[in-house]
Amino acid sequence: MSPIAQLANKTKGKKAAPLVLPAVPVPQVNLLPPEVGAARKADSAKRWAIIAVVGAVALSAAGWFAAHLNESAARDRLADARAETNQLTREQARYAEVPMIMLHQDALRASRDAVFATDVDWPVYIAGALALLPEGTHLERIDGSVATSMSGEVPAVDGLSPPGIGQVKITGRTTTVPDAGAFVAAVNSIQGLSEARMESVSLVTDLDGMFYRVVLTAQLNESALRPSPFTD
Repeated sequence: MSPIAQLANKTKGKKAAPLVLPAVPVPQVNLLPPEVGAARKADSAKRWAIIAVVGAVALSAAGWFAAHLNESAARDRLADARAETNQLTREQARYAEVPMIMLHQDALRASRDAVFATDVDWPVYIAGALALLPEGTHLERIDGSVATSMSGEVPAVDGLSPPGIGQVKITGRTTTVPDAGAFVAAVNSIQGLSEARMESVSLVTDLDGMFYRVVLTAQLNESALRPSPFTD
């Protein structure tokens, strides 16, 4: 059997493989006139220009709408703020006198406290002095002085005692020789008085006859002050 026949027998019954040809570029030639290409390019540029213009208009419209909404909201907030300001202004005018009244009340309270800070119940001390004077002694007068913010501190009766809130000077008369110790003890027993000192004992003659004038000074303490009626 010839070689060709053998090859034919070997390949008999087998499917032949497809024939693949190598890709060969086919030359293309543009036969259109240049005017057609230029017109197509111009149309494409116009389309893109129109798209760009439409996009710009759309963006501008969106921006304007958003700005319009923001402006409207800002105007509403401004109107609300103005309405609230007007309301507060009316309320302020309504209560404009309140701060002045409160300042006036504070000034009155300060003046009241300053006055009652040195309020002494003098009738009580006069009655106490009358009740505690030694037998046969009569009260001529009582002089009192109290320290204030205007007058300053009242000095102590002597240099050994601390200053109090004031002093009381009691002047009495008796037809007998006065008992200085009894006189001082009687004054010191009155609440609010302390450090009593006998200042002078003098023999005096007048139309009624002779008598002894006794002058005694005592220190006024804080317990002599009357409780303030404005504690609340």
